[in-house]
Amino acid sequence: MKKLLALMSASVLVLTSCSNDDNDSSNSSSSDSILIKKMILTSPDEDQDSYWNNTIVFTYNGNKLEEINEDDDEKSKFYYTGDLITKIEHYSGVDLYGQELFSYDSNGKLIEFKDQDLDSNFEMKFAYSYNSNGTVTASEYQGDIDNTSLIFTYTYTFTNDELVSEDHGSGEVYNYAYDDKNNPFQNVTGYKEIMLPEYADDYQIAFGRYKNVLSRTYDLDSNLDIISSYTYNSDNYPVTSTATTNFGSSVTHTVNVQYFYE
Repeated sequence: MKKLLALMSASVLVLTSCSNDDNDSSNSSSSDSILIKKMILTSPDEDQDSYWNNTIVFTYNGNKLEEINEDDDEKSKFYYTGDLITKIEHYSGVDLYGQELFSYDSNGKLIEFKDQDLDSNFEMKFAYSYNSNGTVTASEYQGDIDNTSLIFTYTYTFTNDELVSEDHGSGEVYNYAYDDKNNPFQNVTGYKEIMLPEYADDYQIAFGRYKNVLSRTYDLDSNLDIISSYTYNSDNYPVTSTATTNFGSSVTHTVNVQYFYE
């Protein structure tokens, strides 16, 4: 289920502090009623019962996500305060095993994210600071739930409201490039307010705040890049995508996705 949230959220790569109307030109004509309803994932490199050979169904209350259900009886439930996502619960069958908690300041900016494994009492926490130069500092903590210690600090840089780089220090920088189309989740209430590059997965299917990620490149090793391609419908939303992840000079994995909307 955490990979599912990678699909939606680490995939999200957004922050409200960086809002800029420059993005409106490619998206202003899109209807705010278009919502992703189903995604079918297939991978020629994975077993048939793996996450990456899976059907994911999204249910809504208006434009607010209520549940995400998968083939393997995994489920996520979404909770809102106003128009902000404040909690996501993860279930296997009827068993609650994990949750994400989101805290915001008075302007609706994300200031804290907690990823809690309830079965093992383990927590990853990220605290976000907004810098005067427009970058964002993310401090990562790990440990027992509500008893964590600082592990890493990252710097995120944005251009036109999209994350363009993650600087992990010592030359370890990830760079992002985007298309000029609509991402499947841009009309989901509360989606743009979540900043979660932490969710990035080896099979990352990533979306920006408005657009779709074409590539994530790694400054220290070009053999660890992620490259994606898309086809689109008449409203400029993806209908298919292929993401290829490099694990080294001769090891790659591919995941294909079909997108269905209402």
